[in-house]
Amino acid sequence: KGRVEEKAAKVNKEVETKKINEKIRTLEKRRVAQLHATMAEREERHQRTREQAKQRELAQQADQLRAINDKIRIRRVVARMRMKPVVLTFAAWKELVHAHEALVD
Repeated sequence: KGRVEEKAAKVNKEVETKKINEKIRTLEKRRVAQLHATMAEREERHQRTREQAKQRELAQQADQLRAINDKIRIRRVVARMRMKPVVLTFAAWKELVHAHEALVD
């Protein structure tokens, strides 16, 4: 009778150990899944940040190119006017003066 009880206790202990180990494995799997989700979210955020930085850089380059083209356009107008004098309205003359001042600055 004592041996049967010992075996039953041993089996119960093994079953309890298996249950505990299973719970531990489940918790570890959850923790790992949560960690992977956090890492994926972080990577996605970094990707968005990199893309936004790239877009800002492209916009800045476009602005610089636009400014250069404006300067070239103004220089051409000024050069054309030097070659062939043109009668300007006061508003057009004022606009040209402001453009030329912006070019000089």
